[in-house]
Amino acid sequence: MATATITIKKGTTAEWTESKRVLDDGELGLETTASGHRIIRIGNGSTEFMQLPVAFASSAAVAM
Repeated sequence: MATATITIKKGTTAEWTESKRVLDDGELGLETTASGHRIIRIGNGSTEFMQLPVAFASSAAVAM
């Protein structure tokens, strides 16, 4: 059986905002908020991470 490792880019809200990073198409990014919530966004190859729509947010983060 073949195995693979998936690496997700991660950072705090402040780090993502400062970096203005653009994720590759389909690349996952994990944002950790100051209150510890986790948000996942999926890159499209052209949009800065913080401008991407939220693909998943921990249930507590949705209520923010």
